[in-house]
Amino acid sequence: MRFRSTNTLNAVSVPSGTVVSTSDGIEFKTTAAVVVPRADFSSGTAGKVEVKVQASVDGPRGNVPAGAITEVPQSLTQQLVTVTNPDPTDGGQRNEQAVVTQADYDAAMATLSAQLSSASSSAVTDSANIPKGLTAYPATAVMATTLADPTADGAVGTAEDAFTLTLSSSVSVIAVNESLVNDLGESRFRSSLSADEQIVGGTVYTSHAPGSVVGQTIVYQVTASADVYMQPNEQQVLSAVSGKSVAEARQALAQYGEVTIQMWPGFIDHLPDQAARIRLSVVPPSPSP
Repeated sequence: MRFRSTNTLNAVSVPSGTVVSTSDGIEFKTTAAVVVPRADFSSGTAGKVEVKVQASVDGPRGNVPAGAITEVPQSLTQQLVTVTNPDPTDGGQRNEQAVVTQADYDAAMATLSAQLSSASSSAVTDSANIPKGLTAYPATAVMATTLADPTADGAVGTAEDAFTLTLSSSVSVIAVNESLVNDLGESRFRSSLSADEQIVGGTVYTSHAPGSVVGQTIVYQVTASADVYMQPNEQQVLSAVSGKSVAEARQALAQYGEVTIQMWPGFIDHLPDQAARIRLSVVPPSPSP
């Protein structure tokens, strides 16, 4: 800047940081203190001094042509001091650089999270991912903590036009070997029998309805059935028929099922009083067709 004074009485001090401006308000500050010499009355020569200034704001707005800076504080105007810039001001620049923002990161997270959720759902319903012999229940799927690379702290604020974000996780699902469900039903059925009860033919028939999900548990309704009989106590049977007529013995044994009584010799109509003389055979029932 060039300060010019027509004050013939005094030199005028211009402090560092004095604000001057263009007519449309673009401000500059002096970078050093200077003194404008007193004007010479006899010759009519104005006092002049030059000092560097810096734009008050960053950017190219502070680049103004020569002669554009004309406004000085009233304190200098009252002392007959004016200002101008003999040369254009320059050096103000605006440089733009793309920066990853929190909004950019959040948007990428939302998109990838949706994709990860969809991929996980597909994975647990794809039979190729389920071991052979198992039935999977997708409703029990649980996704582990999602890991982001990079984290927000490592991405937000970086000067990049684009960034790469990776999300990873694992998902677990309950899968059941349902053949074991029938095995368990048979085992429980057999364990419910008393010591005297026996299964006709040794076979237990089991079936189950599809499993239902209750939280992280699969619940099955299992049906187990078999023909069961109780082995008679031979001593009780012999005591019940000893000395009885054939009709009475048959009636006493009716509770056990089908009864066949053979007497020898054939004309005898009462069983012996001595149990040792009675031969008892217990034949288990045949399985139902």
